Amino acid sequence: MRGRLVSLLPALIGCILAGCQPPAPTPAANAPATLRASLPPAPPQEQTKQPNTFLLAVRLSLSAIEVPGGTVSSSEGIWSYLDEESVSMVRSGGVGRNGMRVARGRADAWPDITRIVKETCGRQFQMSTFMTPPGRAVPVALKTGLEEQTIFLFRPDGTLHGEDYPPGDNIISFYCTLDEDDPSRVWIAGTPQIRTTRKGTRFVQSAGGLAMVDRPDYYTLSELTFRTVLAKNDFLVIGPGADSIKSTSVGHCFLMKQRDGLDFETLLIVKAEVLAAPS
Repeated sequence: MRGRLVSLLPALIGCILAGCQPPAPTPAANAPATLRASLPPAPPQEQTKQPNTFLLAVRLSLSAIEVPGGTVSSSEGIWSYLDEESVSMVRSGGVGRNGMRVARGRADAWPDITRIVKETCGRQFQMSTFMTPPGRAVPVALKTGLEEQTIFLFRPDGTLHGEDYPPGDNIISFYCTLDEDDPSRVWIAGTPQIRTTRKGTRFVQSAGGLAMVDRPDYYTLSELTFRTVLAKNDFLVIGPGADSIKSTSVGHCFLMKQRDGLDFETLLIVKAEVLAAPS
């Protein structure tokens, strides 16, 4: 036996020197490397899509139409298609005694209103569009560059109050909010205001701290604040009433003017629509 081992020793040494490697061990069935090599590559993982978010905005469409004096204030032609009862006053009391009329029109009344305006003016009226976030006031100038003016106002308690106002612009500021139960409807409020030409210095809070800015003063005729709700394609109409013939009434000072010796009345038509845009 010893002689056989001695005789095999040179052969084993020669085999090792010749580069023979010992046989590799048989891999286990659950070896991770073997499994990873045998499986097809995994498909790329899809990115999780974030749900779309939207910002709601109000699109206001406005048109100020000038018609000959008496067309709106002395006629029921337009008002017969509108609903004045659906417009409420923030303070009890009507706008009629102050020479104004405010009414809401349904979508099916729109063709009749456009027809009457075309018959009166001889042309279709154009509407200007403004985008505004809900809850932000939008001023609409009816008469600009006015000198000092005196306006008498009937208050809800029946008393008459007069005041002199400095030079400026007669505007109506609209304030729109969304109906929480139905976002397609818009609650709209309007208030007549006098915006002064002269600007005063104000200190306002900004991102960098207090800032000094020049801003006009506003005189608000809050007794005439009105509001209503507009469904899709509904519209609001504001015009002079019978008492606008009084030169110191709100209706006369805001909605009537003279040009080339002729009297003209302003009919204001407002539409409001909710739009959703991706944020």
